Amino acid sequence: MEPPVSLSTLIKTSAQNPVKTTKATTIKRKTPQEIQELYAKLKNTGPSYHTFTKHPHANQDTETEEEKGEPLKEFQFQSKPLQDLSAIDWNKITALSYSDSGTSGVYFAQLEDNIAFVMKGSPDTAVEYFSSLLLQKLNVEVPKIRVLTWSEPEFEDMIEILNKKTKSNYILNVKINNSFNRPHIMIMEYKPILCVGQLGAERAGIALDPTKPEGQERLMSLGMMLGVDAFLNNVDRIPFMPDWKNDGAIENIVIAVNSNEDKKAWERLDNLGIKYGGFVALDTRPFLINTSSAIGKKNAETYKSNYRLVLQSIFEQIAQVRDKEIDVKSLDCPRLAVASKISKFIQEYTLYDVQTEGEFQILKGMARCFKQISSVESSDIQAIHEAVGKAPKGDWMNIWKENYESLNMEFLLELLEITKECCAKYKEVIEWVEMSGNEEHISESK
Repeated sequence: MEPPVSLSTLIKTSAQNPVKTTKATTIKRKTPQEIQELYAKLKNTGPSYHTFTKHPHANQDTETEEEKGEPLKEFQFQSKPLQDLSAIDWNKITALSYSDSGTSGVYFAQLEDNIAFVMKGSPDTAVEYFSSLLLQKLNVEVPKIRVLTWSEPEFEDMIEILNKKTKSNYILNVKINNSFNRPHIMIMEYKPILCVGQLGAERAGIALDPTKPEGQERLMSLGMMLGVDAFLNNVDRIPFMPDWKNDGAIENIVIAVNSNEDKKAWERLDNLGIKYGGFVALDTRPFLINTSSAIGKKNAETYKSNYRLVLQSIFEQIAQVRDKEIDVKSLDCPRLAVASKISKFIQEYTLYDVQTEGEFQILKGMARCFKQISSVESSDIQAIHEAVGKAPKGDWMNIWKENYESLNMEFLLELLEITKECCAKYKEVIEWVEMSGNEEHISESK
C-alpha cells in the first residue's frame, strides 16, 4: 500500500483543490428526495446507500456543535493493533487517515488509548479473505480480516457514525461513502509498517544485512512471503516467476516497524535507530487460473510446469551451497537465478544490494515456505475455502458468490501436489536448511 495520507493533509488538499462529488460505485446519484426513497426501498433488499448531500459549510450558523461533529485528531501510526476486531465501539474513533491504495482506498481508524484498525472496501473481498486465512495457516505474517456485511446492524451504525465524524471534511466524507458503497467491507488488523522503497540504501543495509542473524531472518521472511506468492500465483509484488510479465508493486513490499516515534520520523532516511520486524504480506490476491476454456487450460499447464521448474531450481541451488559447489560469501560468486530477480528488484528501489549471500537467505525462506505448504493437506485448504463461502452474513446480487467462485480450487490443489512432490524429492535439502547453525557449512570469503 502507498504511504497513508494524514487527515490534515487531506483537509489542506481539499481546500486548495476543491473536489466535485463523483458518481457512486454502484448507484447513480439522485436528488436528496430520491435518495431518501431509494434508501427506504433498499434497506431490506440491498446495501444501504449513504450519501453526503449537504455541503459542510451550508447553514453553518444554525448547526449545533453536535451536528457539526467532533473534530478528528491526527492518526498516530505508532498505535497498537486492536486485538478483537469483532468488538469495535465506532463512537470511540478519534482519528482517521486515508490511503489512496487499491480500487477503493484504505482507511486507518484510531480508537481511544491509541488502538487502531483498518477498513477497506474491495471488489475482491472473498479472495483477500481466503488469502488471509490461508497465510495464517502457513505461518506467514498477514493482517487478520473480519468481513462486515451490509445486512448487519453494525454496518449501518458504522456508516452513520463515520458520516458524523467526517462531516467537517467534505472530501474524506465523499471518499468514505463511495468506498463503502458495497455489500461487504473488510475490517483488518492494523500493522505498523514501512514500505521497503522508503528505507533508502543505508537503512536497507541495516534491515537486510545478510551477515547479521536478524538480517538473515528478515530476508528469510521475505522468501516465505514470496514462496506463497508463487503458490497462489499472486503477480502483484515482485515479478520473479517466468509467467509474470508485469512491473511488480513496491508498495506491497512492506516491513513491520516497532517504534514509538511518529510516521514522519519513520520516513526520515537519517533515522537509523528504528527496530524492524519481518515482512508483512499485504494485498495478496491469488490468481487461480480459470480452466473452463481451452486457453485457460493451456495457461494453467504452463504455469504448473514453470512452478515445478522454479521449485527445482531453488532446491538445486541450495544443494549446491550445501555441497560447497557454490560459495555465497565469495566476491566472485555467481548470482542465484530465481533470487537474483528479487534482489535486483529490491535494489532498484533502495539502492542496496543484498549480494549473493542475501539471495541465499531468500532461497532458504522460500524452501521453508514450500515445506510448510507441503505439510498442509488438501482437506485443510478445502475447509478454508468452504469457510470463506459461508463467511458473509448475506450477499447482494451474487457479488460475494461470484468472487468466491473465482477461486479455482482444482488448480490450487494441483499446485499443492507439485509442492509435495518437490519437497519429498528434496527432503534432505530441506532438513539441511532447517538445521540450527547451518551457516557453518558455508565457507568464508576467499
